[in-house]
Amino acid sequence: MYSSDTQSETRDSISLLQSDIDAEACSNEYELGKETLITEVERLQDEQMIAEIEHLKIEELEIELSQLKWCSLYKLQQLLKQQNFPHAIASIDSLAQRLPNDTQVREWQARAYLGWGRKLSKEKNLKKARNCFNKALAVLPNSNSSRSQIQQEIHRLNELC
Repeated sequence: MYSSDTQSETRDSISLLQSDIDAEACSNEYELGKETLITEVERLQDEQMIAEIEHLKIEELEIELSQLKWCSLYKLQQLLKQQNFPHAIASIDSLAQRLPNDTQVREWQARAYLGWGRKLSKEKNLKKARNCFNKALAVLPNSNSSRSQIQQEIHRLNELC
């Protein structure tokens, strides 16, 4: 049998070994936790950078759309002054497809159809004029005050027929 001193030394050795193992395991867990934390921080930073880049791209696209809108509306005004209605309508219809929810674009689209309808009406091309007035009504929001002007033109056409 072992003496009590030997048993005590063995217990102390086992205790020290277990403390070393626990310290190493703790250190390994710490390193693993640290690596996991660093990886998570890097992932979050990457996601944040991606979100910021996407936000900047969206802002850039909005600016480009706004520029397109104002350039197109300027071009439209020039075409309407020249009474070049087919080109004016082609231009505004194209813009309306790109910006379907833009009320200003819809109002200008209706103005183009209204102008062409009036011109056709003066030329006694009543069927095409009515089509233009109906298209003008179709693109305008229901709350728009221009609707009454268009409805008056349709009423006037109906009286002519």
